[in-house]
Amino acid sequence: MRAAADGFNACATCGGTGAPPSAPAGACCAAHGDGHHHHRGHHRDDGVASIESLSLVTADGSPATPTKDFTLVVFVRDGCGACRRFAPTLRAFADAESARVDVAAVSCDASNSYACLGAHGSSFLRPAMGDEGSEARARRVDATNAALRGFQVSTLPRVVVVDRRRREAVTTWGYTVVSMNPSGAVDAWTRGSSGLVPEVIANGVNRLNRALSACAYGGT
Repeated sequence: MRAAADGFNACATCGGTGAPPSAPAGACCAAHGDGHHHHRGHHRDDGVASIESLSLVTADGSPATPTKDFTLVVFVRDGCGACRRFAPTLRAFADAESARVDVAAVSCDASNSYACLGAHGSSFLRPAMGDEGSEARARRVDATNAALRGFQVSTLPRVVVVDRRRREAVTTWGYTVVSMNPSGAVDAWTRGSSGLVPEVIANGVNRLNRALSACAYGGT
């Protein structure tokens, strides 16, 4: 699902599509900037800073601060079927790794709603909901937009894993890692690795091929 909605936009120029912008090179996201690697690092750093600037709360609205080694940030939006299907997997991972991982759900809806996560998301941290039109709400939208740009988020759900000790993103492919390598994910992140080991990538390709084959032949 596209990430742009209700004032949220992964990239002010391309809307998160990665299409060549009409603005000069470098004025948009790194996906179609000048191609230099420093763009990607700079944007990722901006993404982490934007996440840190969000005022996080628990489901009941109590202020909360991530304290674990890793913060798993999942970008979602109500109406996103993939987000809804991912919720049980995310909940199971959060329960299994609660000693080492905080989970923060960030809505790309102006309503700051998390119905797409259902009961599975009730204990996740989330940005505080400011009054409509308030400065707090504007800051939340700005910080969310900056994070979307920083991590080049154009589809949902997207899971970014932040190493809180190093203040850097270990991977922006957390959705794949949590889905396919949940038992080894945190150990990999502790080593500074994304967790996308060759077996995980191969498994993902195989699953995709099976799904495409099923669609092509009307199977299940």
